Amino acid sequence: HYEEEGYFEVQITPETESFPDGDVKVVFSIVEGRRITIDKIVIQGNKGLSDSKVKDVMQVQERQYFILRGTLQRQELDEDVERILALYNDHGYVQARVESTDIAVDRDKAHVTITVRVMEGPQYKVSKIDVTGATLVPQSDLRRQITFKTGDVFSRSKVRESLRNLGDLYSGIGRASAEVSPRTEQHSNPPRMDVVFEVIEGPEVYVERINIVGNVRSQDKILRREIPLEEGDLFTLQKMQRARQRLLNLGYFETVNVTTAPGSDKTRIVVNVDVVERPTGLFSIGGGFSSVDSFLGTIDISQRNFLGRGWEVSARIRAGATTQQGIISFTEPWFLDRPLAVGFDVYDTIREFDEFKLDSLGLTLRMSHPFADFWRWLLQYRVTRDKISDVDSSVPTDLLGEEGTRVTSLVAGTLTRDSRDNIVAPTKGGSISLASEFAGLGGDSRFVRMVASATYFQPIWLDHILSGRVEGGYGVGWDGEELPIFERFYLGGPNSLRGFKFRRVS
Repeated sequence: HYEEEGYFEVQITPETESFPDGDVKVVFSIVEGRRITIDKIVIQGNKGLSDSKVKDVMQVQERQYFILRGTLQRQELDEDVERILALYNDHGYVQARVESTDIAVDRDKAHVTITVRVMEGPQYKVSKIDVTGATLVPQSDLRRQITFKTGDVFSRSKVRESLRNLGDLYSGIGRASAEVSPRTEQHSNPPRMDVVFEVIEGPEVYVERINIVGNVRSQDKILRREIPLEEGDLFTLQKMQRARQRLLNLGYFETVNVTTAPGSDKTRIVVNVDVVERPTGLFSIGGGFSSVDSFLGTIDISQRNFLGRGWEVSARIRAGATTQQGIISFTEPWFLDRPLAVGFDVYDTIREFDEFKLDSLGLTLRMSHPFADFWRWLLQYRVTRDKISDVDSSVPTDLLGEEGTRVTSLVAGTLTRDSRDNIVAPTKGGSISLASEFAGLGGDSRFVRMVASATYFQPIWLDHILSGRVEGGYGVGWDGEELPIFERFYLGGPNSLRGFKFRRVS
C-alpha cells in the first residue's frame, strides 16, 4: 500500500508479544521515509504518436501545476496503461499494446524514472462502411449518424459514438428495442478495416409504467403533467430528453435523472424519474448602489412551489434614492389541471427621473399556454394609473403637456419560443419573443407597441458559454394621441447601450 502511494523507502517492522492465555499481540512499527517524486517519464517504442501526446492522456504526470514534481501511485499507473491503449486504438493502432511499465528509483535524490514501452503495430484506415438489416430508415439518414468516413484513420471511440447515434435515431421513431452492433474485419497489406453496423430493428416500444421517486414535498401530479409521456404512449428518446429538460426548468429540483428499464416484454419499457428536491422558498434582505438607481434596498419573499402544488407566490419591496416599488404576484401554472398558466401582478412603482417623477399603480392579468415543442403564447390585460409630477420647467413643451394623471387600459399578446436547456443557467439553445400591445380599451391612452427580442447560448471551450442578445421595438399613438413618455423606448445604461447614461439616447 505504501509503495502504491509513492513511499518506496518505507520500513515496516512487526513485533509480537505473547500472553499466558495464548493470545498474541502484533505491533507494526512503520517508518514511512520520503515520498518519492517523479523525475521523468520515458516513452519507448512509439513512432506514430509523439511522447507528449502519450503523456497527455496519462494521469501520472511529471509535473503538477507546472512546477511541482508529480508523485507516483501504482494504481494510477495501471489505469494509465488502459488510457494509452485507448489513445492508440483511436488513432488506428488496433494491435498496439503496452509491453511494460518499469520503475527505476534513485534513492539518493528520492526521484523515480518511469519507462513505458509500447508496441504500436500498423495503423489501420477505414476501407468500407456498411449498415445492414435496416428497413425503416433510409440508408442516407443512417450514414449521417456515422461520425467517420472511408479513408479516415480507424477510431474505436468514433465507432462507439456512431453506435449511440444510430441507437438514438431508432429510439426517436419508437424503436427503443433496436439493437445495433458493429462488426469489424481487418485486412493487411495495406492495413485497412471494414466496418459493418448490423441492425436488428425490433418492434415498436410503448411506455408500460412511469416511476417517480425523490419528490418528498412536491405532489406527484405536478411532475407527471410536465412529462410528455403517459402509460401506453409510444416511447421516443426525444420525449424522454424533453421530460428531463421540463422538470429541470421548473426550478424545484437540484438534479433530475430520467432512465429506462426493460418492461414485461420487448414491446414495453419502464421510465424511471429520480429527482432531488431543492429549496424553492426565498427570503432575502439586501442593499446596494448602482449608477441607475443610486442607493437601493430590497426585501424579497417568494415560493415557487407553494404548498407543493406548483403555485408561484412572491412579494417584493424596493426602496432607494430614486426608486420605490412594491409588487405582489401569483401564478397557477396548470389552471384546472390543464397546461394553462394564469396569474396576476399588483404593483406600485414610484421613480424619479431627471426631468419628472412617475407614479404607476397597476394590475396585470395574464394567461399563457404551450404548444408544439418549445413554443408558448401569452395574453395579458393591464390597467394602470400613471401620474407624472414635478416636471422640470426647462423640458420641451410636449413633455410639459404630459404632467397629470392618466389611465391606461391595454391588451397584449406575446409569442415565444424557448429552447434553452436550463432557464436559470443556460448553456445552449436560445429564446425568441414577439410581443404587441394595444392600448385604448377605455382609459386615456391610445397607442400600439411592438417588441421583438432574441437570445442565444452556445458552448465553446473550457466550459465557457458564448451568448448574445438583440432587442428592438416600435411604438406609435393613434386617434390623435402621442405615445406617452413613460411608454417610449430609450437606450443607455448597463443593460442596453454602454457608455451612455440611463435613458439618454432616444
